[in-house]
Amino acid sequence: MRAPALLLSCLLASSVASAVPRKHRASARSSASAGGSVIYMSSGERAYLDRGRDEGLEKGLSLKLSRRGRAAGSCRVEWVADHRAVCQGQGLRLGDRFQLPRHEAAPSASTRTRPASTAELSRRRALVEAAPQPLVEYAEGTVGGARRPPVRVELGHTAWVSTTAGDFHQERVDVSLQGLPLGAGFRLSLDASAQAWTGRPEVFRSPARTVAQLYVREGEVTHREPGRHLALAVGRVWPWYVPGVALFDGAQVGWRSEDGDFEVGGFGGGVPDPVTLAPDFQRLAAGAYVAGRHVGASGSPLRMLQHEARVSFMSTPESGRRVEAEGRVRAWLGESADMGAWVRLGLGEAMAPAGVDAARFDVDVRPSEAWRLSGSVRYTGRMALDVPPPLGELALRSRTLHGDMTAMWQPAPWLSAGVTGLLARDFETALARQLVGPEVSLPRLFGDRGGLSAGYLEELGWLRGRSAHVQAVLRPATPLRVLGRVSWFEEQPVAGATGMTPTRDVGLYASTEYAPVRWLTVRVSVLARLDAGRLAEDLDRPGGLVGHASLAGSF
Repeated sequence: MRAPALLLSCLLASSVASAVPRKHRASARSSASAGGSVIYMSSGERAYLDRGRDEGLEKGLSLKLSRRGRAAGSCRVEWVADHRAVCQGQGLRLGDRFQLPRHEAAPSASTRTRPASTAELSRRRALVEAAPQPLVEYAEGTVGGARRPPVRVELGHTAWVSTTAGDFHQERVDVSLQGLPLGAGFRLSLDASAQAWTGRPEVFRSPARTVAQLYVREGEVTHREPGRHLALAVGRVWPWYVPGVALFDGAQVGWRSEDGDFEVGGFGGGVPDPVTLAPDFQRLAAGAYVAGRHVGASGSPLRMLQHEARVSFMSTPESGRRVEAEGRVRAWLGESADMGAWVRLGLGEAMAPAGVDAARFDVDVRPSEAWRLSGSVRYTGRMALDVPPPLGELALRSRTLHGDMTAMWQPAPWLSAGVTGLLARDFETALARQLVGPEVSLPRLFGDRGGLSAGYLEELGWLRGRSAHVQAVLRPATPLRVLGRVSWFEEQPVAGATGMTPTRDVGLYASTEYAPVRWLTVRVSVLARLDAGRLAEDLDRPGGLVGHASLAGSF
């Protein structure tokens, strides 16, 4: 989608370049004397440059690039506009720099071409919009246009330190493997975590009592190649186009159209234990699904419509046997609006009133480049959750209604401001709560090195209070990212509430991410929360911090 937009912008820029005053063009040539850089990477090792014809680049020119003062390869310019260019090479990365060739004197005013007419610009735009653009299969594991290696391993240590209870220490290994080719169109995917508690108090609240745990969220062999009719997944399946079913141990088999816009099939297997993720065939899920995508015709207000639905038989010890039907639909309208709806119906031993388990509707409207309005409404019926005791006893089984709305204003890239409102109501207890407050962000307060944001929420209803935060995101160097956040939390129960006392807490969060090379990332974070209201009186009041350090590598 970016290629036509970039081409259009470059055509328009080249058409009106001669209308720029001479002093501005001279200033641009002066700033260009320091060289240029890679501002975007796409697939196929294509680099998009921030310099173009007016700075001395031309088609076929070979450029030598550098990275942190060292040679980083070369590329050949294959397309050039007045102030942008595209070149092809290997091993290029975002931020690589290059020196410009000698720039000849600008042509005199008499030799400059006049700006194209409005009709000519309209004709060029129509040509760009009508040009066919082949679909590109989305690859989640891509960085800078190059596919990320399929295996990712992360080693981490987390410590919980409390002022009133014992400390916790946990070692953890996360392994992610997405789409490793096995041959004949089959691929292997794995997402798993192994963790061990090297220290924790004798009395702790957790349904997982063993010292070591293994969590496998995905472990499947799939066949889902573009242009093929067969869609197959076997193992611990994370299913496609089956709303409401997170994962199961079994198989999903489907048939899809050659263009991938329609798919129908079936699935079935055992649902893992919701706490330990251990295989559990006392919990079953089996059914059929259908999904489709429709692209609107030229001139139609409907740009695209996407839908998916399933009908299935579910059986769990908590909710018994049930037949469920669930559907989701999303529509993109015009250039500035999209909306979606979702509903789940149930019939069986654990049935919500009127058979409605849950429903949601959301809308996102962009009336102008500077404004964005979004909101949603969510209903949850009296449904049994698949959570075993004692956590199941804590699950609310009443009907609730949630709503939220946000208005964002971004007049310039360096400023955005918005207001957010939320509400929640429990129909059984008649308890309600509302939150409303502003947020201001200055993402380029420190230029390319980072920005600052601040927000506030006033909390009303049966549990009153307020919260505020100030957050800074900094990038002192290209491979380093630092985030810091200071928060204030205050809660004041309404008169007559029993078992609840006012609280005033201060929260501190800091994290840093350092990627010295493309395949290695180091992360360190600290989260602390203290009772500010009583800290001065008693240092033994509840409080503590969580520290985490990890080393992630891709192979």
